[in-house]
Amino acid sequence: FERLSIVGIGLIGSSIPRGARAYGLVVHMAVADASTDHVARAEALGLADSYHADFVLHYFGRHRLAGVHVGKTAAMATLADFSMATRRRLIAVSAVMAGPERGAILAREALRKGEETVEVDRLLLYAVRDGRLAECWVYDADQTLIDACVGG
Repeated sequence: FERLSIVGIGLIGSSIPRGARAYGLVVHMAVADASTDHVARAEALGLADSYHADFVLHYFGRHRLAGVHVGKTAAMATLADFSMATRRRLIAVSAVMAGPERGAILAREALRKGEETVEVDRLLLYAVRDGRLAECWVYDADQTLIDACVGG
């Protein structure tokens, strides 16, 4: 698992540290990248199994998706909604930290703001429970930009 290559999900040819794969940290980026079609592909590949049934997603800001989304179904629906609203595209995974109880991904993403494509750095901080992603806090370098991309 030194390299993870998932065609159509967003991590094509990326070098992913072994620990990140072990704790499923990259799965959040992969599952959320692009559309519900990609979520279905992730499910088919078993990637969504990396999410705990009680997964909790924390989105900050003033946009319509901001808040706490409890449960795997609600959180994944929110991730898909975010991706569709912003046409989210992963540019790079800049850094990955993985441990038995916590992990983080620093990523650069391209988002749509109206007709314009903008880039933003995002930090995704995770709690891991029972070997699965249990909770995620999404910290954006430019929250005002994210709010404008998602909309009210």
